[in-house]
Amino acid sequence: MGMDLPQTDAEALAALVQKFRDEHRRKPVVLEVGSWAGRSAIIMAQSGAAHVTCVDTWGGNVNDEGCKQYSGQAGSAFEVFQRNTAGMNISAVKAKSPDAAAKFRDGQFDIVYIDAEHDYESVKQDILAWKPKAKHILAGHDYHSFDGVKRAVADCGLVPVVNGNVWHCKL
Repeated sequence: MGMDLPQTDAEALAALVQKFRDEHRRKPVVLEVGSWAGRSAIIMAQSGAAHVTCVDTWGGNVNDEGCKQYSGQAGSAFEVFQRNTAGMNISAVKAKSPDAAAKFRDGQFDIVYIDAEHDYESVKQDILAWKPKAKHILAGHDYHSFDGVKRAVADCGLVPVVNGNVWHCKL
């Protein structure tokens, strides 16, 4: 599939979905902010999510050489996402994160997983926009990889549990 997500983070994400299933005795409804090629969404779907809604512009991060190279080899990022997630309980919302957040009601999702831009302002904006949409768990990726992620999580008053590079907070 050509999508980068360290195995430890993939396992942490799968465990988060499975733990929700075990505690609530039902499959979670998940929203992912920043989906790119769909690997995280696929992991959550295969781990037992009832449905995964993915929000992304699928324009990529212009500063990420890996994104440029990957999309150049495989067609548009959105086409890659569609091919990778075809036939799964995954849907796409092609929009900027804050614009998309306004389209959903508060508490609509059991788990909201943030993995879009990684600079401080963008992560903080995503947390503030999407936290109300999460009923049980707010989570994200790249906690240890980008200082902006860690600072935004802290500045939004969240005290996360971190497993690998995946962070989450029960709400």
